Amino acid sequence: MPTLRDIIGLIPAAGLARRLGDLSQSKEILPVVFGPERAGVAAFAKPACHHLLEGFRSAGVTKALMVLRTGKWDIPASLAQNPVQGIDLSYIVIEESAGVPWTLDRAYPFVSGSDVVMGFPDILIQPTTLYRQMVEELRAGRSDVVLGVMPTGNPSKVDVVEITDDGKVDCIRPKPDGLSTARAWIAAAWRPSFTEYMHEFLMDRPVGSAAERELYLGVIIAASLTDLDVCAVVCDEGKFIDIGTPEDLADVRADS
Repeated sequence: MPTLRDIIGLIPAAGLARRLGDLSQSKEILPVVFGPERAGVAAFAKPACHHLLEGFRSAGVTKALMVLRTGKWDIPASLAQNPVQGIDLSYIVIEESAGVPWTLDRAYPFVSGSDVVMGFPDILIQPTTLYRQMVEELRAGRSDVVLGVMPTGNPSKVDVVEITDDGKVDCIRPKPDGLSTARAWIAAAWRPSFTEYMHEFLMDRPVGSAAERELYLGVIIAASLTDLDVCAVVCDEGKFIDIGTPEDLADVRADS
């Protein structure tokens, strides 16, 4: 039987949301409506990151860390007033970050030795049971990394994943051109082996150098394919939306 370590939810939230222009509040807590319809009425509005936290909770996660940039104080203030029950949420506050990998790595002292499930607070997914499926696959002990994968009609905006017949990830291509449809990874769970891999990968890379400005998390996962076992949990009937873009935010924003 695989060892059952603690599992921690990890949320990168240190971005500046430059694509969205001036916002009255952090995008992670913008009220959005996304989910199944009940009796012809859309699911009620909630802060964007609640969708992720509720997904964590459905996966049996009780502890989560959010890595924040200085100045985004409205997030802990909002979530203190309107918490997701069953999740103990803590914050790591940093001055700046060169990108998602560095943001996640700032949690290294707190997650080293634990299993991790990671989601993006500005990517809404349906069904959120995908997180539970990812954690179950990780707990099975067959893989170091488990990617949550869904279809996309905009491959040039995401990390496209190619998967073998037995569910192993064969290739990850960040934001490829020339495709009309594909599968993309939109969440991940991993064992301590990948936490260590990412930490060492970033250790000797100069933050902010021209070569590293487009270092996506998918690039690190792709590099790990030669050393670690990476598999996918595929939900072809699922859907996701990235509210980090103005057009997609307009589709779900409840106060627009």
